[in-house]
Amino acid sequence: MLAQESLAQLKAQLDFQAAAEPVGNLTLGRGRLRGNPLHVAIVENKIASGAIGAKECSKLASLFRVVAANKIPMVMYLDSAGVKVSEGLPVLGAFRQLFRAALALAESGAPTAAVCGAHCYGAASLLASLAGTRYYSRNSRLAMSGPAILAQTAGASVLDEAFQAMSHASIGAQARAKLSLGNVALSPTSAIEISPVAMSSAERHVELGVRLAQAGKGVGIAAPEKIVRKDLDKLYPQGYAIHEQAGVLVGEALQAGLPVSVVGLTGGKLLGAARVDTRQPDLENVSLAAASAANTAFSGRL
Repeated sequence: MLAQESLAQLKAQLDFQAAAEPVGNLTLGRGRLRGNPLHVAIVENKIASGAIGAKECSKLASLFRVVAANKIPMVMYLDSAGVKVSEGLPVLGAFRQLFRAALALAESGAPTAAVCGAHCYGAASLLASLAGTRYYSRNSRLAMSGPAILAQTAGASVLDEAFQAMSHASIGAQARAKLSLGNVALSPTSAIEISPVAMSSAERHVELGVRLAQAGKGVGIAAPEKIVRKDLDKLYPQGYAIHEQAGVLVGEALQAGLPVSVVGLTGGKLLGAARVDTRQPDLENVSLAAASAANTAFSGRL
């Protein structure tokens, strides 16, 4: 069943009634499931790939607070590529407030479910991940970054058939359904079930920590290696002592006769979990302010 079919089925199954006029891509309303009332939030791909703007964020945050307080079940339909970046910083602030309300909703124990449309990326994927259950149509894909960004990072064309197949195999419905009992692949006979989040945020962090440790086994990250480079010689003519491990640079350099902490990235690779978790002792001694400045300096040179 495709995403548009799943939305039609969802509206019919819940006897959906809009409560107000749509705000951008968002429509809020009410429905009933087995005779019990519930809230419904639908984000459709009508404008700018279903982008969520500041007004939509405000409306959703208000709904989440009501659901968390009253414990009335809620179903979300999310067919969105993320926040409306054309609105700039205001929408990022608005989504921050929305995500705070979503976290409180997940912790409240209110039963929730998310039905993913064809696109569920960025902000939409974060909201879906906080639901008790997620449902995927045949053409649904969920990820923090959409296929266009993934293809660009991989040096491939998003229109390439081989890439499309790999995309569906890694972030599509069947792949997601295998990851958790909270992920369900929809069929024409599927019945929506609404459940609370299976575990608290603290418990999820512990579980993710275990997964990270398991993922790191056998990665074979090399030991830190002292590096000497011509571009670093020019950048720090007074001298430097920098080590590299998995494309992460850490060390010290002299500027105006004073030592400064240095941290940066090289190699053009994604900053995945394995690279983040290299646990280099030197990182503990790097000043956050100096690290930020050094990383900015590196961005145009390495």
